[in-house]
Amino acid sequence: MDAHVGNALPVEFGSTDVVAYQSCYRAGDNALSWIKEIGRSVVTPAYVLKRLALCSNSEVRMAVADHLNTPQDVLLFLAADDDPDVRYAVAENHNINRDVLGFLCADANPYVGYRAEQTLTRLKDLEILRSSAIICASA
Repeated sequence: MDAHVGNALPVEFGSTDVVAYQSCYRAGDNALSWIKEIGRSVVTPAYVLKRLALCSNSEVRMAVADHLNTPQDVLLFLAADDDPDVRYAVAENHNINRDVLGFLCADANPYVGYRAEQTLTRLKDLEILRSSAIICASA
């Protein structure tokens, strides 16, 4: 990912991203700082997160892995990242496809595998709670 320097918006940003960009960029911050903030911002659109997933900085990729708007195909891409911290961040994401979590359960890094198992268990528990709440509401 090319570093952005200065106050001008990168070309790929649309006008709707100006508020997010301005809230992330603070005078004196280096490009990496605001890129990480954009990766964490709840208003960051999926197309920006897709680009940030290609960033060479693992902290940026971790922010993308944890983001609510990150598309499933990007999470699958990050699940195969070389950095175990990025894979761990994917394994923590509760908005992820169970197949991706199943893939991470078999990760070579035991911490990543364990975290994926914990997330799967939590998702199953939440599903049970939701189904019991539906039964109670219809009774």
